[in-house]
This record gives sequence, C-alpha cells and structure tokens, in this order.
Amino acid sequence: MAKRSLRPEPPREEDTGKLAQSFGQELQALRELEQKVLPQLVAEGQEHAIRVWVIGCSTGEKVYALAILLAELRDSGASLPINRVFGTDLSPDAIEEARRAIYPESSIAGLSAERRQKFFEKVASGYKVAKRIREWCLFAPYDLARDPPYGRVDLISCRHVLTHMGARRGLEKLHYALNPTGFLFLGEGELPVGCSDLFLPINFQGTIFSPNPLVSAPYLSNGPDQDDAGPIALEKHEPTAMATGGLRELAALSKELQNRNAELARLADALSNLLIGVNIPIVVLDLFGLIRRFTPMAARILKLTAVDVGRRFDAAASALSLSDWRSLLAQVRKQPGQTIEREVQDTRGHWYLFRMRFHGVGELDAGIVIALLDIDSMKRSLEFAKGHLALAQEAVGIGIWDWDIPGGRTYCNREWGPLYGLPADSLALPRERWLALIHPDDRTRVDREIRDAMDGTTQYETEFRVVWPDGSTHWLFGKGRVYRDTQGKAIRMQGVNIDITSRLVAEQERQALSAKLATAQEEERRRISRELHDDLTQELAAIAIDLGRVTAQVPGSRRGLKQQAHTLQSRVIQAAEAARHIAHQLHPSELDDLGLATALRAFCEDFGRQEGIDIEFRERHLPEALPAEVASCLYKVTQESLRNVAKHARTRRAAVAVAGTANRIRLIVRDKGIGFAAPLMNGAAGLGIQSMRERVGLLRGSFAVSSHPGKGTEVRAEVPLREADP
Repeated sequence: MAKRSLRPEPPREEDTGKLAQSFGQELQALRELEQKVLPQLVAEGQEHAIRVWVIGCSTGEKVYALAILLAELRDSGASLPINRVFGTDLSPDAIEEARRAIYPESSIAGLSAERRQKFFEKVASGYKVAKRIREWCLFAPYDLARDPPYGRVDLISCRHVLTHMGARRGLEKLHYALNPTGFLFLGEGELPVGCSDLFLPINFQGTIFSPNPLVSAPYLSNGPDQDDAGPIALEKHEPTAMATGGLRELAALSKELQNRNAELARLADALSNLLIGVNIPIVVLDLFGLIRRFTPMAARILKLTAVDVGRRFDAAASALSLSDWRSLLAQVRKQPGQTIEREVQDTRGHWYLFRMRFHGVGELDAGIVIALLDIDSMKRSLEFAKGHLALAQEAVGIGIWDWDIPGGRTYCNREWGPLYGLPADSLALPRERWLALIHPDDRTRVDREIRDAMDGTTQYETEFRVVWPDGSTHWLFGKGRVYRDTQGKAIRMQGVNIDITSRLVAEQERQALSAKLATAQEEERRRISRELHDDLTQELAAIAIDLGRVTAQVPGSRRGLKQQAHTLQSRVIQAAEAARHIAHQLHPSELDDLGLATALRAFCEDFGRQEGIDIEFRERHLPEALPAEVASCLYKVTQESLRNVAKHARTRRAAVAVAGTANRIRLIVRDKGIGFAAPLMNGAAGLGIQSMRERVGLLRGSFAVSSHPGKGTEVRAEVPLREADP
C-alpha cells in the first residue's frame, strides 16, 4: 500500500485562529442549520444526548453558538436530554481561551438584547457565556490529520478546515464519526472534487451533507495513517484501532474533566472567600432542605458548625420563631420565581427579615438560598412610631377608615367607633350600615360626595351630622383619598373622621356673642342718639330761643350788643343742627319710627342732595317689622356704599334696591362709575368693604362686591331674617 500523509501544510493554527467570528456572524452562518437540521434531529426523538463536534473551533464562538441554538430549542419546549458539544482545535492557547468563555463586547454586538440577557453575563473583562451553556461544551486539542475521530456524532461542523489538509482522508474520518442519520456542515464549496461518494448534499448551497449509506466505513477499510515504518494491515488490528480511538477520546474527556475540576475548585475557593467576607447571614440548602454551606454570620445567629453541613435545616430553624419552614420550602419548590418573606425573631428577641428563594444555575445545580436581614432597629422604631401615632389618634380623636370597594367592607381603627356612638371594637362595618348612622338630612349628600370622589369628579372633603344610638346629634369632618387600579377603576378609599361638634358649638356661640355685641352697639348708639336729640339738641334750642328774647329786649342804642347776640344765636342753632346730624348718623330715628324703607329713602334723598348725585331708590316686599340688628346692618352698608360712590366712582348716578322674602333681605347698591380692579380693594375703599363684610357676616349673611374698570361697581348683601340651623 502506498504511503499516505495527512499532515497539513503550514500554517494551520494561525489560519484557523483568524477564522474566529463574532457570535452574531456565527449565528447568521448557522441559520440554515437552525431551520433545517436541528429541528430534524429533535423530531427524530433522540433517546441519547445530541452530540455535536466542532472541528477548528478556535476560541469557542462556533461551539457556543451551536449550544445556544440547542438551548433555545430546549427552552421552546423540545424534549431534549443534556446535550454535548465538543470543540477541538490545533492550538492549546485557543482551547484555553474557549474554556474561559469570556469575550469582548464587540463579539456579542450582533446579538439581540434577549440573547445577551439569557446566554451571557457581564464580568469585569467582558461578557462570559452563561453557565448552563458552558456545562454542555467540552474542549480539547485535536489534529484531524493525526488523531482518530470521535464516534456516534449527530452533527459535525468542519468549516474552513479541510482546505488546510488532505481532504479525502479527513472526510473519511468524518464519515466514520457520524451516525447514519447525522449531518456534516462545511463551508460553501469546501467539499473537494472526488469525495462526493462519501456524502450526499442536503441543500442547494452545498454546505449541509448527510453520510452516504452505500459507503461502508471507508476510514476503517482504508486503514490508519501510515508512517515510514511500513504498511500495517488494518484488517488484522481493527479492534486495536477502535480501542485507540476510544482511548484518545477518553483521554480528551479526562483532561477536560481535570480542567473542569480545577475550575470548580477555584470557584469553590472564591465562593468560600465570598461567604466569609459577606456580613449577612446566608444559608444555602439543596432542594431537600439539607445544608450545603453558610456564612459566619449565619453560624453565629443559628449556632451552626461545620458538622451541620449535610444535615437538615430543622435544628437551625428552631433558633428562629419559624415553625412552618418546611411548608415554606415546599412553596418555594413549587413556585421557583417567588421570594418568600417572613418577619422572625431569634431566641434573644432580635428581629430579622427571613427571605427564602429558589436558586438554580444551569441544569445540574439548584437549591434554596436563605438570607436573614437585620430589621431590629427598624422594627422597634416602627413600633415606637406606631405607639406615638396611636397616642396622637387617641388624644385628638382621629378615626381612620379603609373601605374595600369591591368587597364592600369598611375597616376602622379603635378611635372610629366612638365618633359614631359605637364601641371601640367596631372595627369593620358594611357600607350600608355606616350610611345609616348619618343624619337623614345629610345622608344623600354624603353618599353623592363619595360617589363623585370615586368618579374622579371631586376630592372627598365634607362635614356632616351623625345620630348616636342615644339620639344625640354630633358633627363630623370627613376627608378621604381614592386608590385606583391600572384601568383607573376605584378599588379602595381611605380617610379620616374628626369630631367637630365642639368647634361648631363654639363657632355658634361666637357668632351669637358677636350678634349680641352688635345689638349692644346699636342700642348704645340709639341711646346716645336719643340723648343728643332729646337733651342736647333741645337744650341748645332753648338757649337759642332765650337769646332771641334777650336780643329783642336790648335797647336800640346797644346795637353792638344786639348784633353779638344774633351771632351767638346763629352759632347755637348750628350746634343744634350738628348734634341732630350726629344723632342721625349714629342711629337714624326713622329706623325705629318709620322702618328701613323710609329711612333708606330719606337718606338717599339727603345724601344725593348734599353730594349732587341722582340716587334712584327702589324697595319691594319688605316685611313690616324687621329685627333691629338687620335693619341697622343694611342701613350702615347703604351709608358706606354711597360714601364710596361719592369718593371714588366719579359719577352722578347711583341706584339702591332692597327686596325681601319670608326668610331673607337682599340689598344692592350699584353705580355706573369708573369701577376699580381687585388690588385697589386693599386701599381705603378696601377697609370700608371689609367693614361691611364683617357687619353682614356677624348676621350669618353673604356679602359680595363686583367691579370692573369702566363698568362701575355693584355691592350685594343678603341677610337671613332668622338664624339658620347649623
């Protein structure tokens, strides 16, 4: 047999290393494999793990790209056992880089964000392939020209490799390594001429092939590679050849296993150092609740020692107020994505937040992570704050309520019940029963205000009366806030109630006192006016009369004395008129003698004559008898309003209208003057307006002023004839 050599032509390692691509390019090159070959391998119902062999894997991108595609098939629901993807290359340095599985950002630039998140993790030096993908991949140095092939392979990727070596002999090895239903993936146009008997093309581009079943073991029939020692009859040593191939594969797997063990040892050391350095109590359990490892803080709190590794967590759980930890374990195992939290105490009464969560990395490692977060200071501060809040609520009498709108129940604190005359333990009431406690005259209004708040029309803030079981009536202030779901539907409403009965009673007493004070002032004004009119004015008039008599009796020769007496008489008359005018200003006698309408008409005539203003006066439906304080108030408002017209309006026309009903009296003073802007109300006119507003307010009336520059001013006052109910 002629000597054959499959030794490649240099350079080999340099060339294959240059062919490494980014993950995006690799996945694009594998698009047809992804669409046609991999689904077919899955559809055939593999009973064994899918074995993939990537020859010339360089730094691992080709291997990991294929593993990612298999993982996506498995994630989509395909029933696959754990896969194995073998990567081989001539360069030991490239193999080491592939095992590290760390790549720069440029290598994953073409990947989607979803693939980045699922199959890579960010590390300091770049991006590392996820552990579950790395677990499927094995790397070893391999020379296709010299080393025997692997066996029972489902898919071989041998792109850009056959151009560096004797193609026929290499393809015979690949034919031997593939299962009868396997596939060969080459670069476009890489199947050499004269080798088409070994493989049959699957696609039009000639990149995917299946082994020709009519060719039987060409690699074994042609024998192994030969050297200068002379021909060796492969037929006589067939078992040896097969054993040698298996041993080489076993040796490669053994070396890979050693490397993995070394890596695991390094990771274990790093994990141990991390657990020692972490100042948080952490315990790692397996899925059956057996302790794997723990941090020193956990050992101190839970009294764990090295001999507890491999034991159940029951003894450690007894150091916490956690009697149902096994049910929590079962719950976490059923719902891996859920984190269970529970507030617990140790034997010293120290508070911790107990957190339990399922943790799984890859297919071969899963367990439970327990962490204890120290919340003792926060817990005690919260209890302290709750105590202060409860004390404040009790002192102020704030009733807090929480209405579950879909459930129709209202939950309340202990201060809420006494506000409604109920026991303090009335912590939950149906809404209908709560409405029944409200005064009948207020019930419909309060219900409407709550519904408006739920609809988003207004904020809920109101005052209403409640009827206690003993029949007494009390006033409450209510304020609430509505909470909605993502669709905007009201699902919850929270609020407060405060007893304002005392405040309203005090306000009523204050108003009554103010009214009495105003009445007393008017009475005093009336008394002073009467004294001025009855005493001083009459006395001055008598003096004037007497002076007139004296003047009449003085001889003519004393003309000078007579003239002085006349002067004195005139001054006394003027004083009497001034006293009468003062008395009229303090309290016009017409109010008492003739009523409000006549007094206002007389004042309008006198004032208009004095100031040169044409004042139109109209009255309609005034009651015959008005309370003195009401008549006096409206008279004073008219006086002040017309004075403002004379001083500021710059007009010669004004109108006064007063009208009454059975319950109210309305007064309107209007002019067509220059008007004013709102800020001018802070001046002298503003003081007069404030005085009028206070007068009307003392009688629980309403007062308003409207004015616009160039459009005149209108003063409107309404006073009730009887005190309204609170």
